[in-house]
Amino acid sequence: MVLADEAGGKIHASCNKAHMFRTQRNFPIGEWRVVENFKVSKAGGKYRPTELYYKISITSEKVFTGSDYRNDRSFLSLTNFDELSKWLGFLN
Repeated sequence: MVLADEAGGKIHASCNKAHMFRTQRNFPIGEWRVVENFKVSKAGGKYRPTELYYKISITSEKVFTGSDYRNDRSFLSLTNFDELSKWLGFLN
């Protein structure tokens, strides 16, 4: 999943398969949450869902609380197809 902060910054987040149901339940779409107790590590691999070189792992000791912050922006940013194709080597 990809989480956003108040400034619009996005980070890749993951959790253990055993904790996925609880994590999904605590992240309703369009609602803001405060997440405590997570680990930060380097994002590996050739493809990353965000531009950051780090990701967070939500642990079993996680704490989710509500937030008073409200913002209806979708925070969705798409890459131009030609730019992506050049980066992947499809176009010369």
